Amino acid sequence: VKASIAKKEILAENIAYIRLHVISQGLGDLLREEIESLKIEKGARGLVLDLRYAYGSDYNEVLKLAGIFLDEAKELLNWGAGNQKAIIESPTIKLPLVVLINESTKGAAEALVGAFDLTEIGAIIGRPTAGVAVMREHLPLSSGHLLTIATQKVKLADGTDLAVSGVTPDILVDVTPAAQAAHFDDPYGKLSSTQKTNSTERLNEAALMRRQNDANGDVEIDINVPPSNETESNEKPTTIMDPILARGVDLLKGWTIFNKSGK
Repeated sequence: VKASIAKKEILAENIAYIRLHVISQGLGDLLREEIESLKIEKGARGLVLDLRYAYGSDYNEVLKLAGIFLDEAKELLNWGAGNQKAIIESPTIKLPLVVLINESTKGAAEALVGAFDLTEIGAIIGRPTAGVAVMREHLPLSSGHLLTIATQKVKLADGTDLAVSGVTPDILVDVTPAAQAAHFDDPYGKLSSTQKTNSTERLNEAALMRRQNDANGDVEIDINVPPSNETESNEKPTTIMDPILARGVDLLKGWTIFNKSGK
């Protein structure tokens, strides 16, 4: 799967928002470039990294992604060959960080969250991750299909078994999967109720397809396509209705105000 950024924008108080979808080779370099660009061109002073509905199986790329925010090559993950260290490339990103997660944060995405948690990088907000971080092997069948089997659990360097426990957020947000789906691509509540219904159905279908893909190998699914009748507006709404995103933005706003005060 070609590395890509699913969504990026600047929110209130110069807070950068970046959404990842599939953890794949090359994503670390791409994410660093996007963050640096938002810092230089938009003056970003904080970062929301959205890993809700993100997945993947490239655990080596997790070492590079986490390394963006670390000063030293700390041990992060073990997928059967001993503890693997973060891959460090200068300069280190120093922006205050909030990471958003939910029940559909899976595989390499939840391993990345676990690495953030282990090294105490940023605040993790949302719902506990899926707990399905495993190495997989794809075996070709005579029919031409592939049989995918789990071969090794993925653990954090401290022994935490991500394939069992997943990752629990620092700040738990009480919100149902349906409410999350309704606001995921409509964080400001701009769509009509009919459009929201269609958007929710599309997202739920994507989630079902993703679960199927988890059993048959990773295939990127575009969950960010807006409704065909949605039009652009010059007026940017300011009230975030997405409860998990709103909590993350509020936290970074508070940090910004606290930092300005010099306390």
